[in-house]
Amino acid sequence: MVMLLLSFTIVFGAGYVISLIREASGLGPISIEKINTINTTAEPTYKKQSFFYPVVSGIIMTGNERLTYLTVRGEVVWEKEFFGSDILAHERNDKFYICDKVTGDYYVLDKKGQILSKLEGLGKVERFLVGSDGYTALYLKNDKKIALINPQGVMSATIPVPYEDLLDLRYSEAMKLIAMSVLVVENDYFHTNVLMFGTDGKMRGARNFNNAVLYRLSDAGEGFIGYSDDMIIAFDDQNDELWKKIIDRDVTRLAFDPLGNTLLNLTIQNKAIDDTRDDNVLSMYNIAGEKVFERKMEVVVDLMAMGPERIAFLGDGKLHILNFSGKLLGAKVVDDSLLALEWLDETHLGVEYENRYEIYSCKY
Repeated sequence: MVMLLLSFTIVFGAGYVISLIREASGLGPISIEKINTINTTAEPTYKKQSFFYPVVSGIIMTGNERLTYLTVRGEVVWEKEFFGSDILAHERNDKFYICDKVTGDYYVLDKKGQILSKLEGLGKVERFLVGSDGYTALYLKNDKKIALINPQGVMSATIPVPYEDLLDLRYSEAMKLIAMSVLVVENDYFHTNVLMFGTDGKMRGARNFNNAVLYRLSDAGEGFIGYSDDMIIAFDDQNDELWKKIIDRDVTRLAFDPLGNTLLNLTIQNKAIDDTRDDNVLSMYNIAGEKVFERKMEVVVDLMAMGPERIAFLGDGKLHILNFSGKLLGAKVVDDSLLALEWLDETHLGVEYENRYEIYSCKY
C-alpha cells in the first residue's frame, strides 16, 4: 500500500493523492480551512443584528462608529467614521451603495471610500435593491412607498405600496422593471398580486395568484420567478407563464443565485407509513425550471447558501460544501451557533456569529 501511494504521488502529484484520500474517507476532495477571524466588540441593538455585509469584492463591516471595507481574506482596505450600525450594503461596478436602515441615509462610495453622492433622512428602510446599472429601490415601510434613485444619485420616482403586506421586492436589470409581491386578504379569500413598475415609477404590468402566497421573488433574464409553499413559477412582464413546478413537500429552506438557479430544502414533517418519498432532500432547479439534482439528506439543514458553482449548508454541527451536481466536496466541524452563511467569492466563505466573523478558504 505504501509503495502504491508513493507511485501515485510520483506520477500524479501530492495534491491529487491527498484529494483521493480525502474523498475515500468521506471528507471530500477540497480542503476547508479557516483563514481569518474578525471580532466585533459592538453590542447588537436587537437580536441577531448583523455587523458584516458581504459585497462583490469583500466585506463591509460596521460597529463602534466605524465603517470598514475588508477583502475576502479579511484584510482591512480602508476605515472611516460612520455613526450608523444597522445598514444594508451592495457593490456594483466598483461602487459601494450603503443605506442606514433606521435613518434612511443613503450613500454611494467609490472603492477608496470617498463619498460620490448621498441622500439623507429618507426614513426607515426595510428593503434595499441595487442593480448593476446603478438604479436603486428602497422600501420605506412607514411611508408605504418605494423610493427609486437613478444612477446619478437623484430620487427619480416613488411607487406607492397599496397593501400592508409587502412580501418581496425585486429589480430586473434586463427588463428595467421593479416587481413587488403583495398579499391581499379579503374575508376568507387571499391572493398574491405581483405588480411591475418601470424605473420611471409607472406601472407596466400585474399578475394575480389565487390562493397562493408568493413570499419570495427572483429575476431571471426576461422574467421573474416566484416562490410559494407548493410551487415555483416563472412569468414575464406580459403576464405570460413561462413554466411552473409543483412542489410536493414542505419548503424548509430556499436559496437562489443571480443566474436563476434555485435551491430548495424539502422535508415531510408527518410522513405516512406508505409514503415512499424521501423526507429530507436538497433539490436544485435551473433557470428553465429543469431539475439539476436531488440529494437525500441525512441531517437537518439549518442554513444554506449558493455561490458560484458551489453550495454550502450547515447541518449537524458541520459545514458541508457541494458542487452543482449535488456531490459532496468537503465538510468541516464548526460552532453551530452561527447566524449567517454566505459566499464571498468562488473559494471563500463567510460564517457570521454574534461576536465574530470567520472566513474559510475552500480549495482543492
